[in-house]
Amino acid sequence: MAGLQTLHNAVDILDVVAQSSGGLSIRDIAGKVGLVEATTYRYVATLKSRGLLSESEKAGHYILGTGIITLYRALRSNLSLSEAALPIMRRLAAEIGETVLLSTISGTKGICIEKVESSQILRVTYIPGATFYLHAGATGKVLLASLPEERQQFIIGKAGLPRLTDNTTTDPAALKDELAKIRGAGFCVTDGEQLVGVRAISIPILESAGSGMPAALSIEGPVRRLEGRSTERAVELLLHVAKQLQ
Repeated sequence: MAGLQTLHNAVDILDVVAQSSGGLSIRDIAGKVGLVEATTYRYVATLKSRGLLSESEKAGHYILGTGIITLYRALRSNLSLSEAALPIMRRLAAEIGETVLLSTISGTKGICIEKVESSQILRVTYIPGATFYLHAGATGKVLLASLPEERQQFIIGKAGLPRLTDNTTTDPAALKDELAKIRGAGFCVTDGEQLVGVRAISIPILESAGSGMPAALSIEGPVRRLEGRSTERAVELLLHVAKQLQ
């Protein structure tokens, strides 16, 4: 709860600064968000260090920093990608009969940014905004494989390789080999690495313009419905529609 309150306080500070026209002092900010000045100063210093706040021309007053622009561009990129992908995802879901997901990377995790669910009773369900580990499952592995090795190692070092099911890859050397094969093949198929009984088939697509982050298009469903020719067909369809998003 303490971490959540910290996040709320930081967002409140950004919100009140955003609503000011010429910037706010530490005292002004503290009064508006209900914090003592010493605590407010620490929050402001941290937000300033991340580029989310900066000092205005008026000494001791703060305005939004250029880091906000970076976040806005990333948001717009993801929204634009979702808008472009959604009609294609709908057609893909209708043809293959399974859930189709569009995902990218947020920090050290993958994040679902769009979905079209299967109409079948037994189906994979994701909520846009849901995050997942990158070392488990086709979607995460495709995203991880799209990154430079240095960034891969950073994410693995931070997030670890926790075992989610019996099929999860937890050995760093084995994961490195898998990522190299994925880059060579251009797609990935996994069974039950995040959820038991679920087959995931994923391909990388063009980076979101301006975000610098890769994206992945995936089909997920019960293993028994995505065996044999169904998996081959799913890969073919994904590779075909990916060209429309390049």
